[in-house]
Amino acid sequence: MPALHELQAAMSRAILTGDARPIGRHIEVIGADPSNRLSIYRNNTFVSLTDALMATFPAVVRIVDERFFRYMAHTFIAARPPREPILSNYGAELVSFVGSFEPCRSLPYLSDLARLEWAINEAGLESIEPELPVAALAQIAPDVLAAGSVRLQPSLRLIVSRWPVLAIWQANQPKSTTEQPTLERSATRVLIRRKGNGVAMDLHTAARARLLHSLRQGAAVEVAMMAAVIRDPHFSITGELLSFFAEDLVTGLTAAEPQN
Repeated sequence: MPALHELQAAMSRAILTGDARPIGRHIEVIGADPSNRLSIYRNNTFVSLTDALMATFPAVVRIVDERFFRYMAHTFIAARPPREPILSNYGAELVSFVGSFEPCRSLPYLSDLARLEWAINEAGLESIEPELPVAALAQIAPDVLAAGSVRLQPSLRLIVSRWPVLAIWQANQPKSTTEQPTLERSATRVLIRRKGNGVAMDLHTAARARLLHSLRQGAAVEVAMMAAVIRDPHFSITGELLSFFAEDLVTGLTAAEPQN
């Protein structure tokens, strides 16, 4: 008799693949075909996972129609089943799947829209850390701050797309009165973060997005600033840094002695 964890793993594989042979003799009941019994669990599992994906990607569902999304989700689940039992964590790979799914080729922006919705999902699950007051800047010498780093809210996500994904998302909300945007390539940088019980989203310039991205990756302040200035020589570093505090994005400063 296999161990319990082995039976559980075999049962999961059988449900997701539809092949009852490896587990069949362990779920036999007099007068019942193991394959028929397994198909009940398989159907319920696929329905539950599809419903979870629909809840995470509602704008994508609205654009492609629920029936098509269920077909796509079924194909996705069969190809890339969950690796952990937490439904809220399932769906990250759908972004790349949508981009390579042949029936979606006529919607080149759909993968980026899915990426935006996944970022919304992630941001909403993150905690909100206490913000650092702007007065903390006065306690650190400029050269020490420049060599140090800034810790930002953990919910921050930055989506960069060649399509107007935020406008597309807004136009495809349940009660939206916004007209569908013109589907022309347009560089879009969306900052997503948790705010209160919801999620806030804002459009950002290339320089501001570069600054936030660099800081979020742990770059030294001066390195992040140079990356932003390269994007826009007229970029107001001081003004933008102060705005991060005003927007409650900064949760910590790590000072570092400048290298000689």
